[in-house]
Formats: sequence, C-alpha cells, structure tokens
Amino acid sequence: MARPHILLIDDDPDVASILSPYLKREGFRLTVSRNGYDALRQFRRTPFDLVLLDVVLPETDGYSVCRELRSQGDTPVIFLSCRADESDKIRGFDAGGDDYVTKPFSPRELVARVKARLRSRDARPPSRSSHVLRVGRLEIDTLLQRVTVDGRPVRLSAKEYRILCLLASRSGQTVGFRELCRDLWGRDTVRDLRTLTVHIRNLRKKLEPDPAHPEHIVTVRGTGYKLV
Repeated sequence: MARPHILLIDDDPDVASILSPYLKREGFRLTVSRNGYDALRQFRRTPFDLVLLDVVLPETDGYSVCRELRSQGDTPVIFLSCRADESDKIRGFDAGGDDYVTKPFSPRELVARVKARLRSRDARPPSRSSHVLRVGRLEIDTLLQRVTVDGRPVRLSAKEYRILCLLASRSGQTVGFRELCRDLWGRDTVRDLRTLTVHIRNLRKKLEPDPAHPEHIVTVRGTGYKLV
C-alpha cells in the first residue's frame, strides 16, 4: 500500500525540519514547497493526499492558494498559521480549508489531526465531480487526464493539457501570460511567451470549431487568456 503523500507549503525551513521526523515515523511521505506558485505547480503534477498550508507566503497568500487547490479537487487542506484571530480562522475555512492550526503547535497533535482528516476522507464515497472540470463543450477528467469536446476524445500534449487545466480551473477569469509561463517552465522570458503562443494556437486547432475566430480560449489583449 502506498504511503500517504503530504505537501507542506511553508517558507519557514524550521517547520519542515520539525515536522518531517514525526510524519515519516507515522509512514507519511513529505514534499516541501517554499512559495505558493511553486506549490501549485507541484500539486498539478503530483497526486497528494493532504496539504499543510501556511497563511503568510512569498508572492501570494495561503488563502489564495487554498482557493486554487479547492478549484482542482477535494484534497484535504490544513492551515498552519501564527494568526490566531477568529476572523483569520473564518477566512481560512471560507477559502476551503478543512482545519486551522495556530503556531506554535504540537507536532504530535498535528500528526493526529492529519491522520483523522485522512480517515474522514477515506470514509467518503468517491465523487466524480471532484475530478471533472466542465466548461461549455469541454470536459476534463483530471484523474484519467482525459479531455473531450462534445463527448469526442481529444489528444493533447502534456503542456497543452496543463495549460487547459489551469484555464479551466479559473474559467471566465483571465490568467496572465507570465503566470502561465511560470507554471509551465518556472520562468517568464520572451522566448517562453512565444512558446506559450504556439501552444495556445495548437490548443485552438484541437478544441475550437473555427481556430481563426476562437470562441472558448479567448485572448485578453496585453494581459493573458481566459476559457469561456
């Protein structure tokens, strides 16, 4: 049986060094990310069983990261934060968090909360809707990594699939050129922007009735793309 895989998102290296031996002793695997954008990239590439998420992060905050995680499925999220006000906790739950633990915390208690949350998850019947994204004529099954248009299977490259998933997870919203590049390559050079344009063109050829006049993958001039 595979060991449960935990994603820890926290820019404080001491948190990882403290938690790591406790989690490994209980049979967990641990992956650590120092910022929100890197964590989201890892989350899209790797199936995690639970996320431990700090509120205060470089570049973006934990609440925004949690909302993005929640848009992609129902993986349990436990907030870790030095913010103990009731309003902060409510904000965490409103963002989609399953639990909220204030720092400093007992590592043993946190591990117990992790185990309890995983037991609760495993007791739920699987939900197809949690891993299926639907936008108009498109359906994306993130578990099977399968894309259909009006029920017709469409073959995409790995990069095309990742672009489509990111746009679909925020359907109707503009996703910036640079954000897409950082997600795909971890950087946003001029060359990356040009390569992104090629991938978008190929996606339109595969998904749009008339690629020259796209209806679904729309360019927001000077800003990015959105899926409608």
